[in-house]
Amino acid sequence: MTFLSDAATHERQTEHPINGGNYGTFYEDGEPGSDEFAYVEFSGKDGRTCPTCKGTGRIAKEQEDELVALIPYNDQRLKPPRTKYYVILAILICLLGCGLTLFFLLPRAVTISEDKIVNFTVCVNKNMSLTVITVKNRFNISNTNYFDVKISAVDVEAFFDQVSVGGGKLKSIPLYVPARTIQSIEVEIDTNFNKENQLEFMWELCTNPKRQVHDIVLKFQATLTTWYLQHSEQNSLTLYRYLDCSIKNSHNVNTRCDR
Repeated sequence: MTFLSDAATHERQTEHPINGGNYGTFYEDGEPGSDEFAYVEFSGKDGRTCPTCKGTGRIAKEQEDELVALIPYNDQRLKPPRTKYYVILAILICLLGCGLTLFFLLPRAVTISEDKIVNFTVCVNKNMSLTVITVKNRFNISNTNYFDVKISAVDVEAFFDQVSVGGGKLKSIPLYVPARTIQSIEVEIDTNFNKENQLEFMWELCTNPKRQVHDIVLKFQATLTTWYLQHSEQNSLTLYRYLDCSIKNSHNVNTRCDR
């Protein structure tokens, strides 16, 4: 029985020299008691059987959570060759994403500018020393943001010689201006020249046929109120315009002005 056992063992193992000497036994069919993996068992004078796997090349399943694998510090598995490239690429992608987010969401100014005076009418009442000039002015609202903005209010106040003579406001509110567009609006402004503001002489200036020039200078101050990104902002515009209040532009002379 011993002879058969030794013969079987001899068929499974073969002596191979390692580094010029015979220090180990190579199991060609696999580890003792297994037909799956081959391994080398070092049994030289300095060789020692591993106490963990007992020379089988395997550990018990219940020891998986108890044992720690030691890997040399210079092992390439600890230093993947492209890790730094991946890190740099991730940083660049984050910076690009932050830059694009700031570029598109960074608030930009919403401005108002004058287009032109569409028309104006003059009403003169000599008996009441009253002059009413109604001006319809067209403005352009420019939205340079990459998102829509809401127009909360557009108020226009008129002045003559630093005296407030009237005003007007945008009636169709709220108004939404799409991103990167210009929206045109029209505001009707009523100005009154009477005894209350000590400008009752205006009716005579506008109706005097002896005067060659009937131009007056009106100052308009427009205030735009916008709402976007959970906050409100204001933008103002100041402009001066000459208006001809002569009799050719007047109507209802010597009658009661409606305004």
